[in-house]
Amino acid sequence: MPVHTPVASQEGPSSGLLDTHVESFLSHLRAAGYAERTVRKKRPIAASFVRWTKRKKVAVEDLSDAHVTAFTKRSPRRRKGRIRFELAVLRLFLEYLRREKQVRPPQVQVDHSPAAHTPECLRLRSDTFARLAGSP
Repeated sequence: MPVHTPVASQEGPSSGLLDTHVESFLSHLRAAGYAERTVRKKRPIAASFVRWTKRKKVAVEDLSDAHVTAFTKRSPRRRKGRIRFELAVLRLFLEYLRREKQVRPPQVQVDHSPAAHTPECLRLRSDTFARLAGSP
């Protein structure tokens, strides 16, 4: 598993996303069988996200789904199809970074409120689990 070593700049070591992250992500996609045309379409989105995280001073290890969402909402006049494509690419990129241990896994939020433990809620969870597990 590749280990990322931050590249030092004139301002000191970098802790943000780098172009090397994008290139290793694209190489991963190629190895996974993505068509070169598809990989080329994903490159400018990932590169734009890298530039955005640098401007926002987001450290790579602090990246989350919230950053991906904020990035896609940066321009309110964007077409919905484009936003969906950006979300898909960046979620894939974030998942890749998590697998490569560059980004922490998402935190699971547990609802400790009394309402979350009512018989109705517990039945719904049980039904959902059974459906996902393929039970009748």
